[in-house]
Amino acid sequence: MLNNIAGEEGIASPELVRDLRLLCSLEKEVLAAIAEAFLSLPDEPAEEPVDQLLLARVRSLKGDPEKLGSAMRVAGFLWLQWGRRRLTREKVLSDLRDLGLTQEQIANVSPVLDAMECKIGILQRHRAERSALGTGTAHIDSAICVVDLRAVFESPDYHNDLGDDQPYHSLYHFVPVVILEIISELNEDKTTQAYLLTEKTLGQLCDILLRAKKRLEIVKNRVPSAREGG
Repeated sequence: MLNNIAGEEGIASPELVRDLRLLCSLEKEVLAAIAEAFLSLPDEPAEEPVDQLLLARVRSLKGDPEKLGSAMRVAGFLWLQWGRRRLTREKVLSDLRDLGLTQEQIANVSPVLDAMECKIGILQRHRAERSALGTGTAHIDSAICVVDLRAVFESPDYHNDLGDDQPYHSLYHFVPVVILEIISELNEDKTTQAYLLTEKTLGQLCDILLRAKKRLEIVKNRVPSAREGG
């Protein structure tokens, strides 16, 4: 029983069987809400357990909180096993049918399986893209921009014999600048670098990025498989 979900060498515990039956016996409207919760999960792996993310999205549903919590935990477990064991919808359905579910229960839980399959496909594609794009080249994890004013004095040189009355202490004006901080990652090692941009260099950078974006659109329009890239 549950050879696909638990694995051929795994043993399906009575608790797993019980909670899967509980999940599939929930009302149609509740299962539809769980399916929507799966589709609303982030497209990137999250640090928080999946069942907690799901539970936060369905707290407003009426019903026994304990049963709903058990259903969310087993849904999270099924989600993890689906990804780890590269299951298919048909394999999962085959295991669920072995639990003696009715046709109505199978029909009601199908939207949840569809949502899992859809979301896992997106995550696996993103993971494959990160692997391809991250090979030998750092990728930008995040970027922060801060606008600041830098004081410009008449002279950068200080003369001890002139005291306070010298160009070193004479304020000319202020120059607006942008401080760009980029956090990059390569082979799980993160590096932070900060760049000071004047209005001129900021404009040059924006022009370069706009030209790159236009070329990217040309490539996406020419190569169909690139249109769904991250």
